[in-house]
Amino acid sequence: MRRKAHAGASGGAAAPDHGASNERHASPSRAPSIARGGPIRERGGVAILCGVSSKPGDNQSESTVEGGKVTGAPTEGAKDIAKRLGPVAFLGVWSAAIPPLGSIALFYFMDDIGVWLRSHESLGVVLYAVGFAVLAGLALLPTYASAILGGWAFGMGLGYPAALAGFLGGSLIGYG
Repeated sequence: MRRKAHAGASGGAAAPDHGASNERHASPSRAPSIARGGPIRERGGVAILCGVSSKPGDNQSESTVEGGKVTGAPTEGAKDIAKRLGPVAFLGVWSAAIPPLGSIALFYFMDDIGVWLRSHESLGVVLYAVGFAVLAGLALLPTYASAILGGWAFGMGLGYPAALAGFLGGSLIGYG
């Protein structure tokens, strides 16, 4: 056990350093990170970590660790996961794959689109905000790419409020 010196009014008496207060631990053999009320709790000899019990039969699947390998854990292939998720699997793949491709296309044509939007003056700002909302809300373009277009086409003064309007509209379409 290490002792740590505390400088105080009594002239620096030494006190034991356990890493945490003694009243937090039920026994000295428990590690300081397994504090009462922390992520790991113990109930009747069963450790509970983030709501998962170590008692056999309490969880849906049982697996054991033998020699560094997990055995008995159920394995699921990509086909099984897609079948279980149903149509949501398509939306997940769409939302992960299409926006990066859309941003590449937008960056390639950014100069042409920016000139076209500027040439339409105030209507261009409205078209930009509506286009931002629809394309971001349907996960066709990432919001950062659309925001860059607003700054490129209109500058900070008009591009920033128009981009905020596009963010709001996109969130209403995507989550509303």
